Amino acid sequence: MEISEQKYNITLKNIKKKEKRAMIIALISSIVPLILGIIWIWFTYNKVSQFNYKVDQLTNESRILTKQIEEKQNVLDSITKLRDEIQLEYLEAKGFNYEKNGSQLKNAINADAKLKLLQERGKIDKEVRIQYYRKTLDQDKVWLSIKELGYIHIGDIQSRAQMNDIETNCLAFGKDVPLYDLKLVLLTLIRAGIEVQQVMPSEKQIDKTKLIQIVGVKYASGADFNKEPISIEDILKANTTIGLIW
Repeated sequence: MEISEQKYNITLKNIKKKEKRAMIIALISSIVPLILGIIWIWFTYNKVSQFNYKVDQLTNESRILTKQIEEKQNVLDSITKLRDEIQLEYLEAKGFNYEKNGSQLKNAINADAKLKLLQERGKIDKEVRIQYYRKTLDQDKVWLSIKELGYIHIGDIQSRAQMNDIETNCLAFGKDVPLYDLKLVLLTLIRAGIEVQQVMPSEKQIDKTKLIQIVGVKYASGADFNKEPISIEDILKANTTIGLIW
């Protein structure tokens, strides 16, 4: 009887130990996920806080950068405005009448840029003679524009009275005029606001083999000469003087 009671007590004791162990395991199983959850929440919160800090920092940097860009853009706009004003003054000094030819301003600026590039790539033939027939409507702009190119032989001839009311619109050239010089003169005329509506070989070649004549023409009927002018692109792509005939 005593042995059975002793076994019972041992069994009961073992059961209590197991219950206690089970309770400890259950408690640990409950607490550990909770602790891990808290750690994860803290970690996530910390990362989110760091991320938000970075976002705020980047936002501030973006605002500063945007402000700097705006300031630089304002400076650039001022420089661009000043450049345009200087360029206008420059073109006016070369004979371009902005008030009269406002629609041709872009073309004149483009011609000026192409003219500068062309001048860097070659030299004029100083044997080329240029003959300009002065007309009242041109306001000396053709004469001023051509004179600065460096040609030595430039003739200035007064047009007949009946031709004074015609603006320069035609260029005639001798058979020995270099392609480079023709392009140079044509671009200079366009820069000055001249619409060159006809480019042709000189009819009489005696003493005109290296002569460029800058004139104004109209139809025999007296109607306006309204042919489409030669473009900068047409001038630049020409490979021979014949290719410039317009």
